[in-house]
Amino acid sequence: MESEKRPQYHFSKEIGDTYHTYISIADAKAAALIAITILLIGYLPELTGKSWVEYLTFFISGICLVVSIVFSLLTVFPRQNISKKDVLFWEDVRHFKTEEEYWNALKSLSEEEVGRKYASQNFALSKILHKKYKCIRHSIMFFIIGLALQLTLYITVKLL
Repeated sequence: MESEKRPQYHFSKEIGDTYHTYISIADAKAAALIAITILLIGYLPELTGKSWVEYLTFFISGICLVVSIVFSLLTVFPRQNISKKDVLFWEDVRHFKTEEEYWNALKSLSEEEVGRKYASQNFALSKILHKKYKCIRHSIMFFIIGLALQLTLYITVKLL
């Protein structure tokens, strides 16, 4: 029975894998928002109105859409921890001089050390996820406001 027991760090690794999936989802949402928002901004010049209210709506809509893109870009940009020699963080692995040096560092770790490294990575990933999802929420909020204003402009300029 004892040989079938999973290593202590296995659960922590599964959590990390889930966090990586959430990071990919946040990045995909941000990329989609960037693409759609650029299309909306491209259509915005066709909606210049004649009244000051229409100009103000045009301006605020454009600002909201640009702010949405900024928050989406902040979501996509990678956030890296302070570089050091570590065996798990991809950015840190490059600090090893050779593949052999990296392998020696990996195989010298005890099961508990591996678990601690996964826990440390998960802790860092949770902070990254918090920032990414905070930015994507702001991006969506400004996108919706910009879209609503642009739809209002479309109705007043093109349909009325």
